[in-house]
Amino acid sequence: MVDWTNWTLEHTWHLLRCTPFWVGRLPDPTGWRRRLDWEIGDRHQTLHNLIPGKIFKTAAGYNVVLQDGLIKIKFKLDPINLVKKLLG
Repeated sequence: MVDWTNWTLEHTWHLLRCTPFWVGRLPDPTGWRRRLDWEIGDRHQTLHNLIPGKIFKTAAGYNVVLQDGLIKIKFKLDPINLVKKLLG
């Protein structure tokens, strides 16, 4: 539903920031973080040779890759959703 390869950084960032259910289109966190949700941070244009739509970790944190840049993402602790995920 999100065209990671063809949509611009700005378009995708605005969509993810302004429409919370789109965050669910990001790959689920893994490991102990699988019980948490993603939160969208800043974006920045950059040249890279990474695969659009993938999430990768750097020393500065996590990013989702787009064709023309990166969107910072972080884990959000929502106690209500956490309880739902633990019980569901």
